[in-house]
Amino acid sequence: MIPMPSKLNIPLVCNPARSVVVSACAGSGKTWLLVARLIRILLAGESPRSILALTFTRKAAQEMRDRLYSLLHEWTQLTDKDLITALEERGLTQSEAMQSIHPARALYETLLANPHSVVIDTFHGWFGTLLSGAPVSMGAQQGFSLREDAKRLQTECLEDWWASLPKEIEAHYEVLLDHLGSYQTNQFLLGSSSLLRQKGAWVFFEKACKAQGLTPVEVLKAYCKDHQSPNPLLDALGNQHALEELKQILDGLQNGGKKDQNLVPDLELTIEHLANNDLASAATTIVPVFMTQNELPSYRKDNDSASKTILAYHEAQQRNAQGVHSSSAILGTSV
Repeated sequence: MIPMPSKLNIPLVCNPARSVVVSACAGSGKTWLLVARLIRILLAGESPRSILALTFTRKAAQEMRDRLYSLLHEWTQLTDKDLITALEERGLTQSEAMQSIHPARALYETLLANPHSVVIDTFHGWFGTLLSGAPVSMGAQQGFSLREDAKRLQTECLEDWWASLPKEIEAHYEVLLDHLGSYQTNQFLLGSSSLLRQKGAWVFFEKACKAQGLTPVEVLKAYCKDHQSPNPLLDALGNQHALEELKQILDGLQNGGKKDQNLVPDLELTIEHLANNDLASAATTIVPVFMTQNELPSYRKDNDSASKTILAYHEAQQRNAQGVHSSSAILGTSV
């Protein structure tokens, strides 16, 4: 295997005699390249049953399969000139392409007539096929089925794990709940950048700390100098006027537009937590009201328009109140 330049060398990467690794972003043409290599392998005389192409999703596997067969069907109807161009685009020289015209046209019929076609499958589908071929020797029960609902399976496993949490770990979990609330705790433990998903990085970090004669906690404390500082959000929520101010904001949002009203459920929950003196939970549920719901929340762009809505609503309320007061005064004078 040889390193590739930044510009793709099509004759090299499509050459079936070469083993290559191509790393590229989504939409860059990797599926086109895989199909091109499949065709070059078939043109080289390889039996379809000896070719295995694996991808991660059924959708991607079906797309690759569709592209292969539709392209070969298209080639049966191309002129010699156009077919030579298509073959050259897939790395053949002009002389090689001219010699491959008839084999290329025959590939579609060859694949359809072969009882063992090219295997284009997902990783889990292929390994399921292997297991079903020899389940006993591989320690699997006969008649097994592969579960593909990964998120649901993960949830079930985690439920069992939480239920049997060791006491010493449960104590640490309770600390996280107290400081972060349930939502942020789950994100901290199970989110896309969570500790459980970064086990490998943590192992290396722990070894580096040990090499310096330090514990991970000591190193983290040095980097997180503000960890002892009071949480300004908790301070704000602990203010004696916070509950009344949030109720006024809620009143304005309930009478605002659709986007404003989407924030009402979280704000109602925050007010409920605050009324019960549960500042930690209130600090968690108030974040999506005023900030983005990314892993690192930031200022929500719609805050300015929501503020104008709330301000306009309360100003209208004040004008109405003043109008009622003036009307009452006039009525009292006339009486």
